[in-house]
Amino acid sequence: MSVNDDIEFIVGPGTVVSGASIRVKGTALISGRFEGDLSADRTIIAATGVFAGTLSGSRLELHGGFDGDASLGEQALLGASARFSGTLSYRQLVVESGARLVGAVAPLDEAGQLEPLLRQPSEPSDDPPASNPPDAAPEPEPAGEPDADRPSETPRAASGSKPRQSANRTTGKPKSAASAKTATGRRSRTGSRKTADAPSGGKPKT
Repeated sequence: MSVNDDIEFIVGPGTVVSGASIRVKGTALISGRFEGDLSADRTIIAATGVFAGTLSGSRLELHGGFDGDASLGEQALLGASARFSGTLSYRQLVVESGARLVGAVAPLDEAGQLEPLLRQPSEPSDDPPASNPPDAAPEPEPAGEPDADRPSETPRAASGSKPRQSANRTTGKPKSAASAKTATGRRSRTGSRKTADAPSGGKPKT
């Protein structure tokens, strides 16, 4: 830790500053405890120093404890004994081996603003979305009511199925066979009668 002669604000070891809002043009050295808001071009927190609050400025050199938010336009250096907890935004970050950093870090771009990925989301636009909504499915047409004057059609048999035979066709052959037997019997009886009337010897009697 290097200390220059332009120190404008000092919190010595064992000193506690609480609820303060300090603005310093130059360097602030904290070896005790500071609670509040501090704005300085350069802030040095010694190994015995503790900062709790909000810090803004160009540079931070941390060797002690820090709990809060720090926004630095240039460099943040965390020494081997540094203990940082909170939100840290910076242009350049240097972390020495042994330092402990817990919280959120946000690098700044060249203009001193947060990088685009870390910016707050913009307000939603009132413009309608560019993509067209998907076409709605066509509504099914309502079934028409049957016409009372039109006779109902007889349902056709399904294609490929054989027509069912009627009962008359099924029993037709037995009836034909019976008729044939009846006709044969009549013819045989008629022939027997004619044979009985004829004399056994030849010519008929006069």
